Amino acid sequence: MVDQAEIHRMATSTNPDERRMAAKQLEVYFADLSDKQQAWSDLHDLTSDNDGNVRWRATDALARAFPHVWNKEEAWSDIHQLASDKYNSVQSRAAYAIGSVFLHVPQKKEALSDLHHLTSNEDYTVSAQAYHSLGKVSIYRAAYAGNEKDYETEMEKAIEFLKFLHRRRLILILQGSAFRFTVHFSQ
Repeated sequence: MVDQAEIHRMATSTNPDERRMAAKQLEVYFADLSDKQQAWSDLHDLTSDNDGNVRWRATDALARAFPHVWNKEEAWSDIHQLASDKYNSVQSRAAYAIGSVFLHVPQKKEALSDLHHLTSNEDYTVSAQAYHSLGKVSIYRAAYAGNEKDYETEMEKAIEFLKFLHRRRLILILQGSAFRFTVHFSQ
């Protein structure tokens, strides 16, 4: 059985490792915790923690807990803030979160804007996750399209986002191979 009091204690600890563990526990058990208000308060606080690794873990927890959070506006506001975090690892997880919870996001235009902005990030993990999430969102939008034309448009967008992601991966692989080839023959 999960001890919610222990999760709360870890969430408010001065030790960042304990706060990170609390975020992981909230990710896994949020839906099963009896006091959702306390669980949400702890998770909300962890999303603005001063330690980037805690925010990274809290972003994943928020993505998983989002459907169970009653205040979607506040939860969305946290993800939106995390999408502009100073650490690329947090931005990458925020891009993942947006793609995962898009169905429940109250500010869908803002979510799409965040994803489009993150595609221009120079860090591959951030831009790749943003493109992947845009592909997921387009598939979601196609599934709920009101007519065949909108369905086709959204599916074409999804394919283009995923093709672009694939091309970027291929370029990185080729660049890595060229670098290894150069290093090997320059020695």
